[in-house]
Amino acid sequence: MKVLNAVIRFLGSFGLAAAILFLLTVLTLLGTLAQEDVGLFRAQQAFFESWFVDPELVGLRLSRIGLFDVPIMPGGMLLMVLLFVNLVIGGMVRMRLKARNVGILITHLGIAWLLVAGVYKQVTADEGGLQLFEGEQSAEYVSYHDWEILVEERIGAVAADGTAEVKQWVLDGDRFTDAVGPRTVTLHTDDLPFRLTVSGYLDNVTIDRARPGVPPATPVVDGFFLVSLPREKENEMNLAGCYARAIRADGSSSDGILIGSDRTLPWTVAAEGRTFAVKLRKRRFDMPFTIHLDDFIHEYHPNTRMAKEYQSQVTVMDGDQEVPVRIRMNEPLRRDGMIVFQSSWGPTNAGPGQKLYSGFSVVRNPADQWPYWSLWVITAGMLIHFIMKLTRFVGRELGGKQA
Repeated sequence: MKVLNAVIRFLGSFGLAAAILFLLTVLTLLGTLAQEDVGLFRAQQAFFESWFVDPELVGLRLSRIGLFDVPIMPGGMLLMVLLFVNLVIGGMVRMRLKARNVGILITHLGIAWLLVAGVYKQVTADEGGLQLFEGEQSAEYVSYHDWEILVEERIGAVAADGTAEVKQWVLDGDRFTDAVGPRTVTLHTDDLPFRLTVSGYLDNVTIDRARPGVPPATPVVDGFFLVSLPREKENEMNLAGCYARAIRADGSSSDGILIGSDRTLPWTVAAEGRTFAVKLRKRRFDMPFTIHLDDFIHEYHPNTRMAKEYQSQVTVMDGDQEVPVRIRMNEPLRRDGMIVFQSSWGPTNAGPGQKLYSGFSVVRNPADQWPYWSLWVITAGMLIHFIMKLTRFVGRELGGKQA
């Protein structure tokens, strides 16, 4: 019991709170410095979205500024969880329940809610991009960072306009990216007459032809092999690749290379008299509504081709409901837990009368409004505490003068 009480006292102590805030300051500094070497995405993953910081990244930055290397350092997730525990125990559970502490308690509740919102967003949110030309519409957006394997089968004959009905299967992208080095991952769905084994996953690759006398570092398939490239700082520029093997029910198999480029043809797999196209692509996410781009409006700075302002007039279609919405910088569309921002446009060299496309950044965040409401709770708590303090102060001053 004494040990448990000591642990609770430590977790709710002011000393731990001060140490956590200090480490968060250091983490912010190191994470900002690391962006120069590894880019924003990897720095965010390594420092702020991890339980422990990647020691190689920390050592790289610290050694450059003349400090010692830190083998183990808590990451942003661990520090935020500890701060939440410290706040609940020290600022709420152990606080004396008196009328004069009501404002402080409400303030701490708001801060705790803010921390929960951050963790919940990290666990549940996803983000990507959507590009539409005027007159186009879409109900899905494309991830900036995540990949998936798509299997397609054409059903029926090709129509006169060149289109055909296609059946699609999306295989679990969260698993096949673990197939690094000698590790393999098997993906399968009952609707397919084969299972897919993935290996040799690389974050950024190009493909090359095998040459006599030049041994490749990776396996060769049909005379080609994957060449690993250094990761780009901008993660969106990395082109993932992997090896795949289709294993049919009769035990036969065929090998292929998957690379996340629209300029390469998909790998073709034949099984049980059917033909399938297998490709690696950026992950797609469905939206609960459809966005139709009605008009894109942009304005240049005088005598330049630099955009001064640009905005999109869209129609949001949800079932039988159609709602006109204007999306522009700092005025996103918020609906059903989705946030759609105006982020880009093009082509920048478009001539008169040429169709323009509008680029949107899309974020699915069920906790989008939580920080907003938590700040109102914090404000209310601080205001209550201030008013109570002021009331007691005025009461003491008046009482002293009367005496």
